[in-house]
Amino acid sequence: MIRCKILVMGLLVSSWQSVPMMALAALKANDVNAAQKAMDECARSYCGIRSRSVRGSRSMLMESCFRQKTGRFPAEMGISINVLHRCPR
Repeated sequence: MIRCKILVMGLLVSSWQSVPMMALAALKANDVNAAQKAMDECARSYCGIRSRSVRGSRSMLMESCFRQKTGRFPAEMGISINVLHRCPR
């Protein structure tokens, strides 16, 4: 009985984890490019020397900026948050 419960839980977890991967595979290339462009714009907005309060929450602010631009979270789009310590010229 315990083995059956473990087996069922394993199947549920594996199927639950595969859903985001299927969603990422369904994204089109232009969606990923647009998402990367939005992340680059958000990174430029919060780059450079900032106060201690902004520095500690910079990734959260960038995620919020990305969500406002695309309507999704970066993880949903497969985009990583890149904190820029120096602003590009």
